[in-house]
Amino acid sequence: MKCFFCRAFELLVTPSGLYPCASWLPVLCQHPSAEPLTWIGLREITAANSPQLPSLSRLARVLLTSLLVTGVVMGVRSLGWLQFWEWKAFDHLMQLRPPEGRDSRLLVVEVTEADLQLPEQEDRKGSLADGAIAKLLQNLESYQPRGIGLLIFRDFPIEAQFKQLRDRFKSDNRFLAICHAQELGNQDSGESIPRPPELPKKRQGFDNILPDPDGIVRRHLLSMNVSATSRCSAEVSISLLLALRYLELEEKNISPLDFNSEGNLQLGQVIFERLKASMGAYQRVDTGGTQILINYRSPTKIAETVSLADVLADKLNPEVVKDKIILIGARHVNSKYFTTPNGEKISGVMLQAQMISQILSAVLNQRSLIKFWSGWKEGLWIWSWSFVGGVLVVCWRFRWYQGLVGVGLGGVLYGVCYYLLIQGFWVPLVPSALAIVATSGLVIVGFQEKR
Repeated sequence: MKCFFCRAFELLVTPSGLYPCASWLPVLCQHPSAEPLTWIGLREITAANSPQLPSLSRLARVLLTSLLVTGVVMGVRSLGWLQFWEWKAFDHLMQLRPPEGRDSRLLVVEVTEADLQLPEQEDRKGSLADGAIAKLLQNLESYQPRGIGLLIFRDFPIEAQFKQLRDRFKSDNRFLAICHAQELGNQDSGESIPRPPELPKKRQGFDNILPDPDGIVRRHLLSMNVSATSRCSAEVSISLLLALRYLELEEKNISPLDFNSEGNLQLGQVIFERLKASMGAYQRVDTGGTQILINYRSPTKIAETVSLADVLADKLNPEVVKDKIILIGARHVNSKYFTTPNGEKISGVMLQAQMISQILSAVLNQRSLIKFWSGWKEGLWIWSWSFVGGVLVVCWRFRWYQGLVGVGLGGVLYGVCYYLLIQGFWVPLVPSALAIVATSGLVIVGFQEKR
């Protein structure tokens, strides 16, 4: 005979103890052939819906499945079949980042459609007449900028009456200009365009841009080997030359050009790791020369801008120009525009401003550069998500819960990839997601057939 307190304790700790003296559930209406629902039966159903630790044999099967899936995904990726989708995933994550605002070290002088009609532009052959550029440089020089980059092609000589302009082109070390080079062994780099005839070779830089096959610019070409037939002999980009001009005056330990034993550009303590063949999301793209990924600072407003008319009229605040890098470029109907991962179309001068800002910010502000992991790290990363996805699916028996677990794991992967991109690492998102789906699907089908 049990005491009253012992019986009360049993009622509390057993399933039927939730409702004392009841082993069945009350129902309003039930088919006579249906088995009555009891607390014990309900408890068994609840246990079946709860996660359970898989056995060692099941874990072994998940391990083998995840290794097989990872190998297949890595093989498909190496063929370049995932390249387009990885680029789009990268663009999407880049668009989520908050803009960082303008770089105060840069000033852009834009030649707009209205500027083409100025009186100083009466005898122009391109976007800038000799008289306009002479007055432009004279006004800018009075405010003591650190460097001036002419990002407008001039492959014709200066007219005889502008002797002072010709002397400035020859002797002013702060003034640099662009040319368009033809890369060695790459006939698709376009027709070469020479530098201004009066400009020394040491102050020329190429303006070559590397759009990806989908037309979006994600890479920055720092240096390359130039074809012997190219009319532009510059082997270093104008963006790198202008950034070096600023850094040499800012940091005493910055050497003119320093490439380490691995071919990576090193400025001070910062190493610009170059893009190599079959690296990260770039499996079927020419990675010749020294290429890095562009970590865009802001979609469009990378630098403060002024018009050519304002400069010619001397309507500038001295603080806007002093100690800045001045970029002179065109923004009119004949200008070429480039698409960024943010979905914006920007002019060539603004794209060069993004590149210069990235170099300066990395060296002076320790701003992150975008890098890839090595191949074995990426393989381990993809396998980890594949294995975890398979294990979580095994822990749940019902498809509804398995689907929720898969969606939740995909959300975690998405968030981790976004966080790592902010830190400067472009890690595999699309291959990892495919590995999760494939492993989970194979595990579900395999164990369903076994049961």
